[in-house]
Amino acid sequence: MFSHLPPYAGDPILSLMEQFQRDERSNKVNLSIGIYTDGRGVVPVLPSVRTAAAAVAEAGAPYVYLPMEGHAAYRQAVAKLLFGADLPSAEHLAIVQTLGGSGALKVGADLIARFFPQPTIWLPDPTWDNHVGIFEGAGFKTERYPYYDAQTKGLNFEGMLAKLDSLPKGAVVLLHPCCHNPTGVDPTRAQWEQIVDVLEKRGLLPFFDLAYQGFAESLDEDIWPVREAVRRQIPFFLSNSFSKIFSLYSERIGALSVFCPQAGQAANVLGQLKLTVRRNYSSPARNGALLVAHVLGDDKLATQWRAEVEEMRVRVRDMRVKLASQLKSAVPDQDFSFLLRQNGMFGYTGLTSARWTVCARSSVSTLSARAASAWPASTTATLHAWPRPWPRCCVAEVAGKAAVVAADIRHKSYEDVLALVAGTLFVSLAVNMYSQVGLLTGSTAGLAFLTHYLTGLPFGVVFFVINIPFYYFAFRRMGRRFTGKTFCAVALVSGFSLMHPHFISYGKLDLFYSAVLGGLLMGVGFVMLFRHGASLGGINVVTLFMQDRYGLRAGKLQMGVDVVIVLCSLFVVTPRVLLASILGAVTANLVIALNHRAGRYMGM
Repeated sequence: MFSHLPPYAGDPILSLMEQFQRDERSNKVNLSIGIYTDGRGVVPVLPSVRTAAAAVAEAGAPYVYLPMEGHAAYRQAVAKLLFGADLPSAEHLAIVQTLGGSGALKVGADLIARFFPQPTIWLPDPTWDNHVGIFEGAGFKTERYPYYDAQTKGLNFEGMLAKLDSLPKGAVVLLHPCCHNPTGVDPTRAQWEQIVDVLEKRGLLPFFDLAYQGFAESLDEDIWPVREAVRRQIPFFLSNSFSKIFSLYSERIGALSVFCPQAGQAANVLGQLKLTVRRNYSSPARNGALLVAHVLGDDKLATQWRAEVEEMRVRVRDMRVKLASQLKSAVPDQDFSFLLRQNGMFGYTGLTSARWTVCARSSVSTLSARAASAWPASTTATLHAWPRPWPRCCVAEVAGKAAVVAADIRHKSYEDVLALVAGTLFVSLAVNMYSQVGLLTGSTAGLAFLTHYLTGLPFGVVFFVINIPFYYFAFRRMGRRFTGKTFCAVALVSGFSLMHPHFISYGKLDLFYSAVLGGLLMGVGFVMLFRHGASLGGINVVTLFMQDRYGLRAGKLQMGVDVVIVLCSLFVVTPRVLLASILGAVTANLVIALNHRAGRYMGM
C-alpha cells in the first residue's frame, strides 16, 4: 500500500538534534537549534510565567475547546502588545490564536493561496528553511530577493530595495522585522523607512514574521516596521510567536494578525481565518494562551516580564561579544566585528554545508549544516583552527581547555558582595589619598573632584548625586542586575569616602607617589567591580556598554575620556598637580586595560 512513498531525508536542523542526542561525549555543546538557555545551560521558566501558571492552576478552569479563533483575552492582549498606541479597531484587524509562529505562517499561507490563485512569495536570501517548506506546501511558488552581502557580512540593501521596487502590485513579500533568521542582519530604522516606502509605492503585500520581538533593541523598537505599515495604511499579514520571549517552546503559542485598511473587510478575513483553522486543526491549545493572557493582562506581571525579556536580550548580546572576542584572540588578523552588528540568537558565518559537516564530525559541537550557524544564548564557540579562508574544523570544549566555550559562570551572591565591598574600599581609599594632596582623576569621579574643590561640598555627596542621571541609561542598556550592583557600588564609594577622614590621617604624602599608588588602587578596584558585573556609574556605564556592544576595550575608552577631563582641570590646579593627576589616571587605566579585556574573564 505504501511502498511508493520515498524516505524522508530529515529536517536539516532537527536532524542535528537527533545526532546530538546520540553523541556520547560528555562535553558536547549544542549550537544548532534556537532555544534560549541561562548560564547553567537550562531553558528557564520565567518568574512571571511561573506566577501566572500558579494562578491559572488555582482558578481550575475546565479543559474545554477554545473557539476556532482562540482565547479572547489572549487575542486582545497580543493585539495591544504588538500594536501599542497604533492598535487598529476591530473593523481593521483580524487576529487569531495559532499553534506557534509556524502555525500562523501556515494559516496565512493557506488563506492567501485559496483567494489569490497561483501565488508567489518573495523570500529573503537566505531565510529560515521552513519558510520554503510551509509556503511551497500551501501551493506557493517561492522566489528570492537579495538580502545578505557575503562581502560585507551585512545587508545588501541596494540589491534588496531594487528587487522589491521591481515586483508587481500585490506580490507577497516575507519580511523579518528584527533578528533575521539565520543571519542576524537587520535593516536600520532609516533603511526600514525606505523599505516601507517601496511597499507602499508598489502596492506589495508584506507578510511579517516576528519570532524574536525584544531580542534586538526592545519590545517596541523591534516591531517598528509593522506599526509604520499601520500608520501608512498598508495591508499586511503578521505572524508572531511567544516561544522565545515567554520561554514557552512546547506550548506552541502564537498568533496571526491581518491588517485591513478598508473598514469592514476584517470581519470577512476573520471568518475565512476561522474556516482555515477549522479545516486544519479545528481549534488552538488552551494552556499557553492562558499563561500569556494572564501575564500581559496584569500590569505588575507585564512589567516584570518586560524586564525579563530585557535581561535575556542583554545576555544574548553579551554572548556575541564573548564569541567575537574569543575568535579575535585566536585569530588576531581576522575581523569578527560583524558578529557584533548582528542581532538576536542567530549568526551567519558564511561557512559551507560541507565545512559544517567536518566541524560536526570532528568536534564536540553540533552546528546547522546550512551556510548559517545558530548558537544558543548560553554558549559561544571558539573556532580552533582558522586557515584562510575558512576553518578546517571547529572545536568547542568546556572552559579551561585549549579551545573554550565561553559559557558565563555566574558568581554566587556572597562573592558579589565581597567584591563590591573590597573594590569600593580600594577606590575610596584612593579617593581619600587624592583628596589629601589635591589630585584629580578622570571619569565621573573627576567631575566630582572638580566640584568638590570648587565648592567645598563633600566628595561622597557630590559623587552620589552626579551619578543619578546615569541609572536610567544603565538599566535600559545593561540590565537590572548590572544597574542594581552599580547603584550599590556608587553608594559604597560615597559612604566610604565620607567615613575615611574619621579613621585615617596622613603625616606625609608625596604628590607623585600618591598618584601612582592611588592609580593602582583605583585600577584594581575597578577591575574587581567590572568582573562582578558592576561599575561606578556615569561614564563607566558608557564605556562598558561600548565594550559589550562593539567589543571596544573599556580601559582604552576610559583613558581617552579621563585625559580630556584632566586637561579641563588646568583652570583649577597647578601644572605640577595636573602632571601627577595624569600619571595617576594613566596608571589606573593601564591596570584596567591589561586586566579587563572583553571575553577574557567569564564570571558574571
